[in-house]
Amino acid sequence: MNALRSTMSLAQVIATALCLMHVSPPSASAQYIITTIDVPSATATDAWAMNNSGQVVGSFVAGGVTRGFVLSGGEYTALSVPDSTSTVATGINDAKKIVGTYVAGGVTHAFLWGDGAYATIDFPGATLTMPRGISNTGAIVGEYRANGVSHGFLLVEGEFTTIDYPGASFTSYASGIDAHDRIVGRYDVPGSNYGFLLSDGEYTSLHVPGAVSSAALGINNRGQIIGGYTIAGVRHGYLYDDGGYTTIDAPSATFTTPRKINDRGQVVGVYGVGGTTRGFVATLAPNG
Repeated sequence: MNALRSTMSLAQVIATALCLMHVSPPSASAQYIITTIDVPSATATDAWAMNNSGQVVGSFVAGGVTRGFVLSGGEYTALSVPDSTSTVATGINDAKKIVGTYVAGGVTHAFLWGDGAYATIDFPGATLTMPRGISNTGAIVGEYRANGVSHGFLLVEGEFTTIDYPGASFTSYASGIDAHDRIVGRYDVPGSNYGFLLSDGEYTSLHVPGAVSSAALGINNRGQIIGGYTIAGVRHGYLYDDGGYTTIDAPSATFTTPRKINDRGQVVGVYGVGGTTRGFVATLAPNG
């Protein structure tokens, strides 16, 4: 990992970017304090995951090149797999093990970063492998593509297991996993897609009422699930907790996609504004 030339404290980066993110019903109303994450000198930033220590990983575009980043203690550090043309960090656990993707020779591969080194972790025979989450036990979930079809996967101690929602056209991806091995993701049926929860070998479909499509993207050890849904062509975020959905939309955003939620209830993701993307961290406001 290389420290970005222009580093600054988080407070400096977002000094003017603090605002309230209003969370509308279904059943409740709450307020989050949203902190925008913009990598210095980047034209676009995407925040993918956040561990319980507040370290954030994601990707940014600068000079037409996509690289990963880690935001820790107010300092941004760039991630770039050697000899790759693109790197994206998609998950981080409390041990600071990082997963993500890189492109080399036109092929998208998966990586695991730890102890100062990158290791490739491709699903055998796949044309694309993309990890999307890593738990504190080191279990990794994501998607792989083979014969033109996407599947979810679970990787534990070097062994891959395919995750396919029963009866689905295909399972697009597994996206999040907690320390109890509960897995969330997305599956597709003709004309739509839905989120799912896989727990103790049983699948549960997750779908925001009235939505055209839904996806479940992250889960914490409290069982809270974060994801996205589309209504009238607009992408919104949601929190699923205690059997109910709560909408999460960043102010003035063209879309909002929460990607992960940590055990403190902090939400990390990306939103669109002004023709570009910005990362965010949302924290529940006092009495919110």
